[in-house]
Amino acid sequence: MRCLPLALLLVILSSFAPATAQKWVEYKPQGAGFRLEFPQAPDIMRNDAKTGSGVRPMELAIFESRRDGVSLTFMTALPERPTGFTGGDPQAVLDRVRDDTVSWVNGRLREEKRITVDGQPARRSVIDIPEDHKVCVLLQVLRGDQLYKAIAVVSAGQENGADTKRFIDSFALLPL
Repeated sequence: MRCLPLALLLVILSSFAPATAQKWVEYKPQGAGFRLEFPQAPDIMRNDAKTGSGVRPMELAIFESRRDGVSLTFMTALPERPTGFTGGDPQAVLDRVRDDTVSWVNGRLREEKRITVDGQPARRSVIDIPEDHKVCVLLQVLRGDQLYKAIAVVSAGQENGADTKRFIDSFALLPL
C-alpha cells in the first residue's frame, strides 16, 4: 500500500519537469526543406494566404507553455518568398524582415548576429518586448528566394535558457 502514494507523488512531480527533460519532437513539413524540434508535438494551423505572387498554402506550427511564471512560445511557418525580393543582397532582406518583426512586436532590438546555417545567410536577433516583459529570439535563414524563420517568444530571462537554445539550434535545412 505504501507504493501507491509514492507512485502518485512521482507522477505529480514529473508533470513539473522542464521541457528539457521531455522527449522533443521533430517537425519536418513535407517538401518545405527544413526541420526543427519542439518540446512536444506542436499545434498545426493551415490556411491559404494571399500574397503578391498569388494564393499559397500556409502552415504555422506553434508550441506554447506557461508554467511557474515562465512563458514559452515556439513557432515556425512554411518558408515564404519575401515581398519584392528579386535577388541582390540577402543581408538587406534579412534587415527588412528583422525591422518588420521589431515593429510588429513593438520591441527594441537588443542584439543580433550575422551567421550562416548550412552555408546560407542567416541572422539570430534578440528583441526585447517591454510591454509584455518578454523577449523574442528570431532566427532567419535565406536560401535562394525562400525565407525560413524560427521564433521563440519567452519570458524575460529565458532568451538564453536551455529550451530556447535547443529550439533555435535545432533548425536545419534539408534538400528540396
